[in-house]
Amino acid sequence: MSAGVTDCRLQGEYTDPHEVGDRSSRRTQTLTPDTSAGQLAVLTAVVATLFMPAAALLGALCVVLFDVSPHAFVTFGGTFNAPLGLMAWWAALLPPAWLYAILCLRDV
Repeated sequence: MSAGVTDCRLQGEYTDPHEVGDRSSRRTQTLTPDTSAGQLAVLTAVVATLFMPAAALLGALCVVLFDVSPHAFVTFGGTFNAPLGLMAWWAALLPPAWLYAILCLRDV
């Protein structure tokens, strides 16, 4: 196995699916990835980026409901220019994305 590949082992017991009994006892699996801080950071950044369209829809809803100009909403009332405002919104999405990444990469 190469150094850059994550070692994911499937652990557990397998019983015959034709056995009569409880469905949950047929197969027990645990996925144990060896995650690094870099993998966590990459997944966090990807998830935060994927949250942006949903956040934009919520932002558009807030613009309509509270009668705020879209430019003022994106730039935090003119505090930042437009690109920095988008980066600030992306940075604001990092904490929930980090929590999501932690939950996805934890040992089950």
